[in-house]
Amino acid sequence: MNLIARYKNQYQGAYQGAADNDVVRQLLHKYGITEPLYEQWLTETGGGPIGPDWYDGVGDLEQSQKKAREEGWTILGFVIGWDGAGNPIALQSNGAVSVEDHNFGGVHALAASFRELLANNVSS
Repeated sequence: MNLIARYKNQYQGAYQGAADNDVVRQLLHKYGITEPLYEQWLTETGGGPIGPDWYDGVGDLEQSQKKAREEGWTILGFVIGWDGAGNPIALQSNGAVSVEDHNFGGVHALAASFRELLANNVSS
């Protein structure tokens, strides 16, 4: 079973449901996002939880980019979700997934890649 199939099995009922592939591609293209597994995950699940955090669906991603800029977050990259404390989680240009912590400061890596993020939060 591939990683996304395992994700869908584990998070059954918690993710939003499939998104239109053309809409996903256009949105990611607009922001220069080329991570194929993220695109596939977003298309097949529509967004949802990964571990303890929530990852935006297609309808929320534009708003998250705007919110991160307006609130003065310093994290660079494409905001793909928010942790339970309201910190932005971003897909970085080097492929890493990071979070900016407003309580303790700084940007911290969650995973070296989206693949690693999924693999670390999905059972085998």
